Amino acid sequence: MLTSLVSALVEFIQLRFQLGSCDVDDIILNTLGGSIGVALYYLLGRLLDDEVRLQKVISIFALVCSLGVIVWAYVNG
Repeated sequence: MLTSLVSALVEFIQLRFQLGSCDVDDIILNTLGGSIGVALYYLLGRLLDDEVRLQKVISIFALVCSLGVIVWAYVNG
């Protein structure tokens, strides 16, 4: 629900101030992505059953994904 509201707010700001493009698909896809992220966080939390370990796993995953995006952007940029 929160992801839907934040996404709709961003799209409204884009529409109101003519920044970028306002698209209802962005709201739908951002909501879907946020919902998937929350579900994966919940499932991973149940599997690990330790908040510190969960945060470490998420931090490492975020680092690996970020580095992957940077390398991809460098190679294709």
